[in-house]
Amino acid sequence: MFTSNYGPEFCDQVLGGFGSVSSYCFLEISKATILCLLNFGEAVAMGPHRPEKLLRLLDMYETLAGLLRDIDTLFSEEAGSFIQLQFHELYDHVAVCCKNIV
Repeated sequence: MFTSNYGPEFCDQVLGGFGSVSSYCFLEISKATILCLLNFGEAVAMGPHRPEKLLRLLDMYETLAGLLRDIDTLFSEEAGSFIQLQFHELYDHVAVCCKNIV
């Protein structure tokens, strides 16, 4: 989970004099890394739905569920809505994959 030492607050400390630009900078700095992680999650979820994958998918689902609030908070502005949407789509896709295996 994120703490108050990370995210936009950290960018505010580093870029404090730039006002609203710090939120945009946080988005740009973190976007590539988050999209890479989401692409990895999507690749795992796209594979064949075999029973031996269920535990890995459930772990991924649990992790995504734990991060939902943080993602929604960190990317609450319009510019971050794309990240939110991608994250929620992956969360839903992993849930469907788990249901299909069971």
